[in-house]
Amino acid sequence: MSKQIISMLFTDIKGYSSITNSDLKDSLATMLENEFEKTTLNENNHIFYKTWGDAYFIAGNDPVELAYIALKLRDYFMQKNWIVAGFPQQLKIRMGLHVDRVIVKYDSNGIVKDVLGGGVDKTARIEPITAPNTVYCSHQFYEYIKQDSPYQIKGMSKGLQPLAKKYGELELFELMWSHETSENKNSIKSTSSKISDLPIPMPSNAIEFSEKQKRDYVDASYQILKNYFDKAVSQLTSSNQHYEATIKEVSNVRFIVEIYESGKLKVGCALGIGSQAGYGIYYKQGGHTVDFYNPNSWNDLLTPEIYESKLFLKMSFGDSGIDRNKRYVPTDAAESLWKRLIKWL
Repeated sequence: MSKQIISMLFTDIKGYSSITNSDLKDSLATMLENEFEKTTLNENNHIFYKTWGDAYFIAGNDPVELAYIALKLRDYFMQKNWIVAGFPQQLKIRMGLHVDRVIVKYDSNGIVKDVLGGGVDKTARIEPITAPNTVYCSHQFYEYIKQDSPYQIKGMSKGLQPLAKKYGELELFELMWSHETSENKNSIKSTSSKISDLPIPMPSNAIEFSEKQKRDYVDASYQILKNYFDKAVSQLTSSNQHYEATIKEVSNVRFIVEIYESGKLKVGCALGIGSQAGYGIYYKQGGHTVDFYNPNSWNDLLTPEIYESKLFLKMSFGDSGIDRNKRYVPTDAAESLWKRLIKWL
């Protein structure tokens, strides 16, 4: 354990509280792990990080590296279509950066296991007052940026700001890429503009989704279905002594569920992404005589459909009593398929 000058980043997702479905929260955690943590964080740009719910705390020795991490994460949230990915609204992120002398705790192998102290608390008080999809930093942090990265990153003073939870006041700066600074300054228009220069409201066109966006929606929906079936299989096995269920991940785009009664296969299903009859999620269900490992046969196909400028899943065939014209959000589709499966029990 030692005291060191450490750079720190706190993040928080605006809109996270509107996500009430646990499968969506699991899906978000998976996306952040695969699309941010694994692609952006490495052993050279930070010494410690932890995450809980919708938040990250990341610490490092180099303020510039941490600023890069924050701006890349901001760009990720701004560029991703979260509605296409299955979420009820566009998610936005708030981030606060600070540098201070703090306590760094190590384990027996010399690996950082925690960062503590008043500097950590101060960093945590910057993030809540940050505007959505922006990065704020303390003036101490910005001094390092001005010295070490004057051409890649710029800062715009926000003046003296009261920190959250009555933690005093601090001069803050908004960080951005260098090319964004002039754009922000030139975005303010004069109120004396001519009528011909003013924007005139026009009817909004229906949103068109590209082929890539539809495929991204299918991919994100598959992960939500996979998370749902993971939990369902676990709960069935733990709550009912008559049944034993297993889930096997055949590949990263296909899994198989098998439910046994008294040691004998009762029913099973397979879900996977395919393109045999259009890019979508293919579903197959049956008893012990069905070959779940054959991807070329299926009982149903879930494909993306646009309705009122939003993407939904639609089942091509459906089970008896199911409305084939119904549009599903991914979690509802998962529940419908699970109910179809356990009807055999």
